[in-house]
Amino acid sequence: MRKLCILLTDTMNVLHKKGEIKERYYNPGNLFSEVHMVSFSNDDIEAEKVKIVVGNARLFIHSVGRPNFFNLIFYPWRLLFLIRKIGPDIIRAYDISLRGAFACFIGKRLRIPVIISLHINYDEQRKYDKRAILIIRKVFEYYSLTNSDIIICVSEYVKNFVLHYRRNGIELLYNRVEVDRFLCKDRVTDPSSAFRLLCVSRMEKQKNQECIIAAIKDLNVILTLVGDGKLYSYLNSFAESLDIKDKIIFIKSVPNSEIHDYYQRADIFVLSSHYEGFCIPIIEAMAAGLPIVASNLPVIAELIGDCGLLCENTVSDFKEKINLLLNDNDLRSKLGQKARERVKMFDSEGLEKQEKDIYEKLMTNA
Repeated sequence: MRKLCILLTDTMNVLHKKGEIKERYYNPGNLFSEVHMVSFSNDDIEAEKVKIVVGNARLFIHSVGRPNFFNLIFYPWRLLFLIRKIGPDIIRAYDISLRGAFACFIGKRLRIPVIISLHINYDEQRKYDKRAILIIRKVFEYYSLTNSDIIICVSEYVKNFVLHYRRNGIELLYNRVEVDRFLCKDRVTDPSSAFRLLCVSRMEKQKNQECIIAAIKDLNVILTLVGDGKLYSYLNSFAESLDIKDKIIFIKSVPNSEIHDYYQRADIFVLSSHYEGFCIPIIEAMAAGLPIVASNLPVIAELIGDCGLLCENTVSDFKEKINLLLNDNDLRSKLGQKARERVKMFDSEGLEKQEKDIYEKLMTNA
């Protein structure tokens, strides 16, 4: 019987509310018979409600409460006793900060291999987010990056960040997308109506949606913004201040099982982030055959290749690139077709097998 133990970053309850529940996401190829999730909360969701994420495995969710200043010294030992009782073949974490450090600490003492996923270049994040906690976190990041058995990077851009800390035990594994579910064969644009723009992203400072909102002020478009976050109210007010609230549809949350409908009804996908480590909405847009207008970031350039238009994060550049697509049917069609071809490299089936192989190789060599 193979067992996997996961130290969750977000609780499963949060992921369930967001609609981010994907089949076998935490158990590729049904490799494990049991998956034990350690939730840093006092009371997470019932395992049966999210069992789909582990496929055929039995799912156990262990709520252990949040670490804080007063219990931080004893907290790792509490986790160690729990994980020793579980007896997993592998410990997995999805960030290199506190959870990753806990995973490495426990893995070394119990002689259990540790895999950590890395989804972002933290040095790039610190350029835009000046919170002190992100500086303090560098201690945990260094420990995780130098003590885990394998670091899984979701892009070459993130991999280059890891190479500053280590040269081996690094795997490139793009995030999976169910490409077939997003395919749109019958997209038709009515030239007499407004074009449909779509942006799917959290409403946080990082995502910079006000750039897109300002860019469409004088364009004949309808923009759908899917996402929630600290800036939700501010962005609504910002749209009102520009007198374009009637051009924007705000939607806080869409279940993963329904999100493809929004891509299939759109004409252009737009994204204006300050930084990304990967970007699943970009891949979903490519799968739907949408032309893309996005920030000129290294990772976005890596993902879209030549199937989109890259912009500086200025209102004028986004407006210019969006307007270019609005007035060029052939270019929209050409970019959409290129997107459908390129997205095959991110298809769920192949990447799921690749992830399964990483697990099997590590268990064989342990």
